[in-house]
Amino acid sequence: ERRRRKTLRVVEKQLESDLHARDAFTSLGPQQQDMFARRHLQNLQQISRIIQMTGCVFILMLGATWVAAQLIAGDGHLATLVLGFLGVGFLSFFLFVFLSFRRLACVMNEAVKKLPLYRLAVTVGQNDWIRASLLFAFAPIIPVVLAMSVFNEMVRKCRRIERTHSLPARSTVESHDPEVKPSVRASAFSDERDEQIVVSKDRWLTCRIAVQVHRMKHDWNWISIVQKLYILGILMVLYVLSPRLLNVFLSWLRSILVELDFAVVAVSVIAAGMLCFMLPPVPGVPAYIFTGIIIADTCPQGFWVGCVVAIVVSFLMKLLACAMQQKFIGELLGTRQSIRSQVGVHKPFIRAIEAVLRRRGLALGKVAILCGGPDWPTSVLAGVLGLSLCEMEIGTLPIIMFVAPCTLSGAFYLKSTESELWSRVGTLALSITAVIALALQLLAAWAIQAALDENEWEMTKPLEQNIDLDWLDFRAKEVASSKVIRWSDLPRWLKVLTCCGAFIEVIIGQVFYWAADPYCFGAFALTDDIASLRIWVDGKTGLIKLAGLVGTIGSAAGLIFYVILGRYLKSQRAKAWEERAKQLDATEHDWKAQRLELARQMANVTEMPENWEEISNFSSSTSASTAPDIIGVAVLATE
Repeated sequence: ERRRRKTLRVVEKQLESDLHARDAFTSLGPQQQDMFARRHLQNLQQISRIIQMTGCVFILMLGATWVAAQLIAGDGHLATLVLGFLGVGFLSFFLFVFLSFRRLACVMNEAVKKLPLYRLAVTVGQNDWIRASLLFAFAPIIPVVLAMSVFNEMVRKCRRIERTHSLPARSTVESHDPEVKPSVRASAFSDERDEQIVVSKDRWLTCRIAVQVHRMKHDWNWISIVQKLYILGILMVLYVLSPRLLNVFLSWLRSILVELDFAVVAVSVIAAGMLCFMLPPVPGVPAYIFTGIIIADTCPQGFWVGCVVAIVVSFLMKLLACAMQQKFIGELLGTRQSIRSQVGVHKPFIRAIEAVLRRRGLALGKVAILCGGPDWPTSVLAGVLGLSLCEMEIGTLPIIMFVAPCTLSGAFYLKSTESELWSRVGTLALSITAVIALALQLLAAWAIQAALDENEWEMTKPLEQNIDLDWLDFRAKEVASSKVIRWSDLPRWLKVLTCCGAFIEVIIGQVFYWAADPYCFGAFALTDDIASLRIWVDGKTGLIKLAGLVGTIGSAAGLIFYVILGRYLKSQRAKAWEERAKQLDATEHDWKAQRLELARQMANVTEMPENWEEISNFSSSTSASTAPDIIGVAVLATE
């Protein structure tokens, strides 16, 4: 009976916006209402699973990109194939999801917008990092789309086909995240419009493209997005260079260790692997392949015994690296509130990850995150969250299923000169490694989204231990809003310089992604002799070719424009931000007291609409009460 009443309340809440539907529902008998409510919730659960699967595919593609970077150490051709597949697959899948969910939101109207995963997708879609990433990824086809739109519109004008289109504003989505302001609680896929804006008939673009361009022009924070394009360009260069430089280092190290005693070799391999794991951009696969090569080659008991020893060494190296990353990096960083705020340990997504990782033993989601996630970020995050090292090590034990084929691939490549069969077996082992990694990432994505969907209230409600982090977020948002500089406010010379620098970074990043091998860089595997390495020959051969050298220098030089933009923004914002920060600091004690009281009130209550409203009212009332004209007044209560 209790569940029945709760289900009926949920349905009635969702039907509030449609008076006719609500009246029809209330006119039904009790049994008919129960049946309608159950079917309605079942449909919403099916939609939630669709959104969950879509998010898993997105995370899978991002993880596959990381896996492809690791494959460069073992098989450059396989890595190139995976990267090409990912590039085309991601573009196609994103277009499919955008069109499908856009129509889904129109059909389901307000109901789908109340789903936790849909709200999460909306929040993610409005993030400047996501927008910059999409702009970076779609850069090659944007000119093609615009050219086709212009051509299409010219044909329509010649045929005297006139189509008008209204710019659809984003309808508000009821967000349960108290940190999301009402002005940005909006759907990225909605076609509803409160205020209609008609596109000019003398436009050059088609209606649909003109709508999207208008939205991007007026709704996006272009200064923030352009700054992030610079960072993405540098990250792409590091993404391409790191595995190749790591191969050179490990090949050089191999040439030194091969003449030493086997015990010294084993200790040295562990030390070198630990050094690699301590560096954030360095993947773990090259370290495993290197271990398989050097241990199997120098083991006095023979090749197969060396393979077993190599697997054991790689496994121990991974466990030791996880312990060091968690204890010596993560826990030290976790002592600083600013770091915890940047990581977002108080945000729903990270809290969902924490909930999965706190499960005891070998829980599937926990194992998937620890074994399938990127090595350095995953272990460091566990340290920042203050998780048990013993439990994290237990959850990492199944990594042996990933380490073993990866290590064996290095050992098999060592014997590729004897027969082509060994090379094929090595490639097969590396392919098995990639499949296992992708499967783990898919399971991790599913587990995280399931935790967020099933326990949204627990992942979102304020907690007493996060009061300081909530204050830092609130303070940062209020300070940033005190002096807002838009793209239109920048001087023309700075706009030109900034656009030129961003264009350079995007072009170089695209060239490095699609054509790094063989146009920008040569191939050098871990199994190659270091004596055969030629870093630069004539620009056409060698490890670094002319296009790669020019691209690397150009990407580094493009940062000059990034620095110029940053300095200008800092000079314009400094005074206003400093004054606003001083005003906010005077209200810190009162704000935290009110936030603490709210957290205690919400500690033992269940998920109810009035509880969401109380949290939202707190955010809006505290923002209003700290306005400059009454900044000296303590933050009022949230009723």
